[in-house]
Amino acid sequence: MALNIADSSRRMDSEAPDHNTREATLDLGQIAAAVRRQRWIFVAWVLLGLVAGIAHLATTPKSYQASAVLLLTGQTNTNIDEVTLVDGESVSEITIENALQVLQSQRLALRVVDQLDLTQDERYLSERQSQLALMTGQIKNVIRSLLSPLTGGEAPAATPEVVVTPEMEQERLREGVADRLQQRVRIYRIGQSSALTIIFETQSPELSADLANAYVQGYTEDIVEANQAVNEQTATWLSLRIAELGDEAREALTAVERFRVQNGLVESAEGLISSDSVRRVNDEYAVALADEARGRALVAAYESVLAMGPEALKDRGTRVLIPNNDEPVSILQQEFDQFLARRDEVLENFGAENPELVRLEAQIDDLASRLYNETQQAAARARGSLDVASERVTALRETLAKLVEANAVAGQALIELRALEQRAEAVSNLYEALLIQAERANQQRTLPVSNVRVLSLATVPLDPSSPSTVRTLGLGMILGLMAAALHTGLREQRERFVRTGSDVTERLGQRFLGYLPAVGGLPGPRRRRVVGPETILLESEALPPQPVRLPDVDLPVLRWPQSQFTETLRSIRLASDLALPGEGARIIGVTSLNPGEGKTTVAMNLAAVLAAGGQRTLLIDADLRKADLSLRLGLTGRSGLTSIATNQVPVEHAMTEMGSTGVDVIGSEGPNLGSLAYDVLSSPSLERMLAEARNTFRFIVLDLAPLGPVIDARLCLNFVDQVVMVAAWGQTPRKAISYNLAHDPLVRSRLLGIVLNLVDLKALPRYSATDMQPAYSAYYQEAAGTRG
Repeated sequence: MALNIADSSRRMDSEAPDHNTREATLDLGQIAAAVRRQRWIFVAWVLLGLVAGIAHLATTPKSYQASAVLLLTGQTNTNIDEVTLVDGESVSEITIENALQVLQSQRLALRVVDQLDLTQDERYLSERQSQLALMTGQIKNVIRSLLSPLTGGEAPAATPEVVVTPEMEQERLREGVADRLQQRVRIYRIGQSSALTIIFETQSPELSADLANAYVQGYTEDIVEANQAVNEQTATWLSLRIAELGDEAREALTAVERFRVQNGLVESAEGLISSDSVRRVNDEYAVALADEARGRALVAAYESVLAMGPEALKDRGTRVLIPNNDEPVSILQQEFDQFLARRDEVLENFGAENPELVRLEAQIDDLASRLYNETQQAAARARGSLDVASERVTALRETLAKLVEANAVAGQALIELRALEQRAEAVSNLYEALLIQAERANQQRTLPVSNVRVLSLATVPLDPSSPSTVRTLGLGMILGLMAAALHTGLREQRERFVRTGSDVTERLGQRFLGYLPAVGGLPGPRRRRVVGPETILLESEALPPQPVRLPDVDLPVLRWPQSQFTETLRSIRLASDLALPGEGARIIGVTSLNPGEGKTTVAMNLAAVLAAGGQRTLLIDADLRKADLSLRLGLTGRSGLTSIATNQVPVEHAMTEMGSTGVDVIGSEGPNLGSLAYDVLSSPSLERMLAEARNTFRFIVLDLAPLGPVIDARLCLNFVDQVVMVAAWGQTPRKAISYNLAHDPLVRSRLLGIVLNLVDLKALPRYSATDMQPAYSAYYQEAAGTRG
């Protein structure tokens, strides 16, 4: 539950806050008041803590602490780095945790034990324990012995007796010392770095430094030995692996050659023989196809010219169609062109009748016939060449098809060959790489390597580290304060009495009427005749009447009219007026939960305060069992309330005036009239007498019996207007009041409020920081008070 800090100065006893709010609020004023109340408990516990601290300092031997610092660096074994591909430059969290495990291991502890010969070192074996450690060990042994019957199972079976040799005993001692070392070594990481601090604390400063340095040296040597062992293992593994890879490389190369021979895969400088043949034939086939195409085109050209006849050759446009790749035809064409040019020249210069023109025409005809014949011969030669080209194309096509088919089979074998060659190459490369690694491993086998640096070695401490006087005494004080706080909390929790106005308003939910300090000097019981119920009922004559006026009574309200006591009673009158405004008569009953809480004193003084205000006041002793009011005033043995209720005497015979207070009093014939209480207090005569008294008196105060043990007070509640409950400060339980009010609705409905009596004003501020101490508390130095 969350707690809120509340300002105690803002709380008033007259206001009752919500119950839930109060539960969730922690009042600093209440805490301070509790500390003031229980201050001696705090003093006692703090002193006890200091004494315990001093005793611990006196009985605890001094210890000295020494420390050394290691720095973890990256991986220095290059063989492991390159073979495993691990980054060795950085130090990971796992590396640091591994280092911590090694430093805390039994193996390293045994190394330190052997190095320093701790099994024979009296400085380590004869260390004294503090009294606190001895007591703790004894307590653990007792608890273990008590729990062993509960946790233990069946008795272990009997085992054959083992003969312990001196060597076995020495080994047990060695392991026991190592176990103590493991428990005592302290290892801390410095911040987020990879530096580790090794701390040892013993009763010898030299031994502390030796142990810390031995741990540093042992860990460094262990790392070096571990790296050397790794190098040895790495070199051995590399040797075996190299031998295996050498065999695998040879087998792979042999498999390549065997496969090539089996499949006839003979290679030239440019590749396989079958592939070269295909490329060559394919080139020849392309050339043959081109020759065939040219031959077909040449034959077609010759045939188109021959189809025109010899006469068409005279036309220069027709002769252009004749291919010029045949030399005889080309010569005839040139000669033919010369005669045609001569003819055109003669025709142009000499005309058509020139005889030269006739001769030229004859020659041209002869040349045309010869050119036609030569063209026929050229066409025949072209057809022969075409036939040869066609035959070559056919032959090459068939050869190429056969080669392609053979090369396809060789291609599948070639794929397998390439796979074998790649495997052989990979094995060869790995073999060469491991050869290089093996050479490096052989070099590092002779070189000590470590990934640890010693930043600082432990020095012999000059001053003891424990027990620290300041820390021990401070811890003793803190434990004392904690124990005192717990003790105070338990006492405060068990505090069940009404002490403050807030107890009345907040815990009981009733109006708080004020504090009545404990006062002395009140009149005690007077020696008078005491009568019993038989005397009142059997005597034929009534008891003698009361005197007209009693001697003056020494009351606090008369002696100290300006005191806190008197002001509290005046506040009760004010509360009564506010609760029942008006001028009518008022009957006020004064009661308490238990006897001895001062209700009679309050009733007497309240009646005096009411009468001092100029109002006629009647005070009636309605506590027939104790009759403390009548005993104090000397009214016993005379007519009283019982006589009036039984109609033996008129009211005037039983009434007297209480000194000079102006208060009329009706007493009781005596105490121990409990057997008559029911008949008297519930009688119509008493009710009639009170009704008549309302016509004469402004205030009627009834000193009622306590509510707790008897029902007498409840018999009067039917004709009582208001009830004032008196609670003894620090004596009346809160739960008792709450229980009685909860189970008696009539009392609760008539209750004007609760007044705290017998208050120790000096102790009051220790219980409530909000209640004001009376201004005139110096008047009340006497601790004793008269209780009714």
